[in-house]
Amino acid sequence: MISVKEYQKPIIWISLVLTIISTTIFCLTVPKPNKYKLVLEYEVNLITPDILVNNDLDFDGNSEKITFYKNHGGALSILAESNERILFQNKYDGQFMRGRFFFINDCNKNKRKEIFFFRVISDSLFLDVVETYPENCWVARRFITKLYKPNGTFDQSIGAYNFNDLNNDGFDEFIFCIACGYSLINRNIYIYNPITDSLLISPKSASSIFRRLRLFDIDSDNHKEIFGQFCAIGNSNEDYPWTDQHCWFMVYTDSLTFKFRPYITGNYSGSIETTPYCTSNKKYIAAFQLDQGKTDSTFLALFNSKGHLVRYKKINYCEKYRNALFLVYPKNRPNHILLYANNGEIQEFDSLLNPTKKRFTLKNLLPYNCNIDIDLDGTLESIFTNEAHNMLTIYREGLRNPASITATPSISHYFSVKQRVGEKPYLTESTADKYFEYSYNKNKYYKFRYLLLAGFAMLTFFAFYTIGLVYVNQLRRKYNTEKDIFNLQLKALENNQLNPHFTLNIINSIGSLYEKHDIQNAQYYFGKYTKLLRQSLLWSGQISNSLENEMDFVKSYLELEKLRLNGNFEFYIDDKNLPDIQVPKFLIHTFTENAVKHGITPIIGIRKGIIKIQIARNHANCKITISDNGIGMHNSQKTAKLSTGKGFIILNEILLLYKKINGKEITYHLNNIKNEEGTTVEIIIGI
Repeated sequence: MISVKEYQKPIIWISLVLTIISTTIFCLTVPKPNKYKLVLEYEVNLITPDILVNNDLDFDGNSEKITFYKNHGGALSILAESNERILFQNKYDGQFMRGRFFFINDCNKNKRKEIFFFRVISDSLFLDVVETYPENCWVARRFITKLYKPNGTFDQSIGAYNFNDLNNDGFDEFIFCIACGYSLINRNIYIYNPITDSLLISPKSASSIFRRLRLFDIDSDNHKEIFGQFCAIGNSNEDYPWTDQHCWFMVYTDSLTFKFRPYITGNYSGSIETTPYCTSNKKYIAAFQLDQGKTDSTFLALFNSKGHLVRYKKINYCEKYRNALFLVYPKNRPNHILLYANNGEIQEFDSLLNPTKKRFTLKNLLPYNCNIDIDLDGTLESIFTNEAHNMLTIYREGLRNPASITATPSISHYFSVKQRVGEKPYLTESTADKYFEYSYNKNKYYKFRYLLLAGFAMLTFFAFYTIGLVYVNQLRRKYNTEKDIFNLQLKALENNQLNPHFTLNIINSIGSLYEKHDIQNAQYYFGKYTKLLRQSLLWSGQISNSLENEMDFVKSYLELEKLRLNGNFEFYIDDKNLPDIQVPKFLIHTFTENAVKHGITPIIGIRKGIIKIQIARNHANCKITISDNGIGMHNSQKTAKLSTGKGFIILNEILLLYKKINGKEITYHLNNIKNEEGTTVEIIIGI
């Protein structure tokens, strides 16, 4: 007897194991909820290739809208608006510089921001500075440098920029660098002081800062040094100053002289990026060199303020470092070094340059030269795109908590923050022909992630536990049903099958053959009898049997009955269309035995008995017909004296229970042959 209580503990343990496996798979395959989410709230097409940005120009908590028109009536134009009111609108000649050409900052600290923008007139680059409250042109057409067209077009752009008070006078200077291809003479760093209208230019060099310009006082002398990324792109000759055929380790002072004499760390093609790095009590220059040339010199290193190597770690270059991002975080605290590879791997290093933590994030992301405080919490967020430029991803400090959204493919992106007093800020994006506004907030479901995971685990456990209980109950019912069928079959065996009278008569008949010295037939029938006994014993633990085995048993039985009745009947079996199906044990034998006992035996001496068994099948069922030419069903019921009458009652119960187990219905019909000379049984078995 199967007991549910007996199997309760195993069910609990199995359910627990399956829950752990399912929860693990769930955690590995289902995207985890991000702490922050980025949602597109507004989108509009720009009629002309304009640039629309937002900025709080007067520090009142409300953003003003600034539009840069690249072609407004044949001229450049800048329009500043506040609550649909025009603050100023000016037109300019020339053309805006390619790439990022405008920058906004309050340099004179009067709570009125200035707009710095570059324009190209003829073959020269000029800087204009406009203060918007009230409109005041600080600087008009300030000459910066002469531009060159090595391939017939200008290839210069602003690679990086910063605003910072370098001379400690309380006002900010504008620091920027020009990146270019073959226009080597324009590769410089510039420091412009709008208060004094003075301009500093770095020494002539083919290896100036291309991007990621950083400022930091590395030697605590109250003067900031300038760091960044230097590229060896192989455009200059070997005799050009600080040729870009090599990677140079260099740091600039705030007067744009070299902090120490630059020296070669690698060759074309590659890059070296420098950034300040602080421990709890020391300051270093951290460097990451990426070498894609013939000789791999990729490394991480720490240098002191004089440029002397302090620590060095060789890194073997591989494809994942092709667009690697090197950074140090957080600011003004003991730092961590991060190396973000394009396969999504983020490796952290300690102050000994030993790898510590490793984590994975989104793959194939490219950083924009854009760090912006989107949610106005005082910490800058970093904006990334993918290689197809159709996805935006925002990272918090230390490349954590990414928030992504599908974006319109575009190479040119201009980001800003739109804010209103008492309202949440929006990240805005202006591309070549569209303007977008995104909300960037904490995901309210993020704090419930463990609760949701626990809920999933509990539901999974109870689901498996319930399935286990249902399965055990089904097994118990099946076991009880099979037990009932087995008991009924035992009763049927006691009543009808291989009873002692049959056994004694067969033994006497076989013994008679031996007396007549008919050894061959005696051995043949003895073999049939032993086969019958062996099959009965082998099938004792079964409730069903194949139809093929059942028919083989019936053939042996009829041959023995024919011997017992001295050949007074013949039998014919047509089993050419025998299907491969299961039937209750002794089902065919029961009806065959009834045909012999109640149909054929009473007509012995009157006429020759005949038993026919035919099997026919179609796509839905199998029909087995057993017919005899005996005395007929009604006469048999009148003359039967030895039968208990329980045979068909037991058979009906067996068929009913068998249907519960296997879902297959088996029916039968008893019919008299015409003139009541014989009986026909039709057994219908569903396939």
